Amino acid sequence: MPELRPGAVVVADPLLDEALRPIESPLADVFERAAKRAGLAVERGPLISVSHLLTTPAEKARLHQASGALAVDMESAALAHTLAKRGILSGAARVILDSAEEALPDFSTLAATWQSLRDPTAWLRGLRVGRRIPRCARISARLLEAWLAER
Repeated sequence: MPELRPGAVVVADPLLDEALRPIESPLADVFERAAKRAGLAVERGPLISVSHLLTTPAEKARLHQASGALAVDMESAALAHTLAKRGILSGAARVILDSAEEALPDFSTLAATWQSLRDPTAWLRGLRVGRRIPRCARISARLLEAWLAER
């Protein structure tokens, strides 16, 4: 995946589901303008939604190679599908929390969780990423305020 620093905004264009099917993102222009107006670092390009947390740089790199995605999340595609069924326009803009080269603690199974809890480096990785949450939330709020001001 490209080198996007935590705090950067990615506007999905296109939004991809886990099968790499594109989902229309009619609000991408609006979200990109709002991010720029708010003075945020913004990239526009593919965003993919997957069903599980990617915990290793290798997993992130494989997904980028397969999809070209700038970023990954777990929610946007499901939400976009639901909104489209109801005839509601949507788009996705995400704030980067963890970079492509960062490993995250693995809590996907009980065994993985137990291993992560016993590994001091996993705790440190989790704390490092967790400390960014307030800053990323503030960036998300700035983006939301800029988007609402345009409406």
